[in-house]
Amino acid sequence: MREEILAFERKAGEVASLLKEKLGEKTVEIFTHADADGISASSLLAMYLHLHGHPFRIKFTRPYGAREMVELGKSEEGRFLVFLDQGSREIPTLEKKVTSRGHEVLILDHHPGKPPEDPRLLCLNPHLMGLNGAKEACASTVVYSVVEKMDRRLRKEVWLALVGALGDRQELAEGFTGINALLLRRALEEGTVERKEGMKLLDREEVPVAESLRLSVRPYLPGISGNSRVSAEIPEQLGLPPSSTLEELGEEGERRLCEALLERLGYGEEGRELLWGGVYYLRDRSLPNLRKWAVALDASDTYHRPEIGFAANLGDEEAKKECLLLLQGYQRRMLDNMAWFCRNLPNFEVSPKARYVRVGKEVPASEMGEMLSLALESRLVEGDRPLIGLADIGEEVKVSGRATFHLTAKGINIGRILNEAAKAVGGEGGGHDVSGAAYIPKDKVEEFVREVERCLPLLAR
Repeated sequence: MREEILAFERKAGEVASLLKEKLGEKTVEIFTHADADGISASSLLAMYLHLHGHPFRIKFTRPYGAREMVELGKSEEGRFLVFLDQGSREIPTLEKKVTSRGHEVLILDHHPGKPPEDPRLLCLNPHLMGLNGAKEACASTVVYSVVEKMDRRLRKEVWLALVGALGDRQELAEGFTGINALLLRRALEEGTVERKEGMKLLDREEVPVAESLRLSVRPYLPGISGNSRVSAEIPEQLGLPPSSTLEELGEEGERRLCEALLERLGYGEEGRELLWGGVYYLRDRSLPNLRKWAVALDASDTYHRPEIGFAANLGDEEAKKECLLLLQGYQRRMLDNMAWFCRNLPNFEVSPKARYVRVGKEVPASEMGEMLSLALESRLVEGDRPLIGLADIGEEVKVSGRATFHLTAKGINIGRILNEAAKAVGGEGGGHDVSGAAYIPKDKVEEFVREVERCLPLLAR
């Protein structure tokens, strides 16, 4: 086992021991990102706290910046604040304005940040052990690694770590890596999760193949997704039973469909990873495949109902049904967003360093990042430079940035660049090397773009 992974496991054990000592009658206040990873991370921590009778509150938020951290520090002393899927970037502020005022802080995160110096601030972050938090561990992975050491009964909830990793797109062409791979092995060995090879389309159960193709947003299939005629034509030409689901086709039928899609989309062999790979199920099949469930949790966030996804993770059957209904609406919205992207593709601004997608209010800010990811993955745009979107939200503009691992290998770090450019114009930002976000004043957009151009290196084409 890699030394970085061993170091992470040791640190997770240390944090688990210290956290057990700190937990008492004090209410644990949890601030968590509201996407699939943040929801799953908070579900895992809530399971432990509930099992042991510790009072807690959860607030689903966009990642807190320095201003929000400072406000928390102004409140009464003695609070126990927990940040999930966020917080690492703000450690200097937390130490200066929060723990220094008598509050205790726990950060369980996978975004880059500096190591803490104040003993009142506990932190577990894979980056601090030399691991890449963009692909080797997500927030759910980090939280699971702590709580399963605090209570062995939670080992069986390892599936939630995988849901978080799938939600954060951490399954690569070669599969999971780092801590994620370690936890997948555990899930398979303990029989909690089953893995098979197959199509990565979300709708594998209960939906006929043609409808699965039509609704496909992750992956997005250009010219097929959202097109009823073409979606029905493809399985018909292959002689596949029209009412069959992907699961009912069997591996041979799925492979034939995959080959036909690769040819139609012009992806070639190198595009196979987008369509074919690991499919993960809970052994008891109490949920749909875990890739679909991760997107269902994202849908609850998109509709500003992350508490529904949270409740469903904890076993609430009515919440599960509602979450899957939200997913249906989410798929329709993303198909509309991708249709907008395709129509407007010729009008996007392209500089030598980046592509800029100014959506205004045409695409909701909360859905813009996913739209950019789908556009890159489906090759609607080349991955030769970062893709940066800007959406209006009141007096602010939300910025989302996406890059490929090919670009990060050349030195691009989108999270760092958005952070630097946003700070230069009075905003805040951050994220990973492959993805990031920022919030900037509306009247500073052009200045922000100039700062991004200044920060981005010019790569040889």
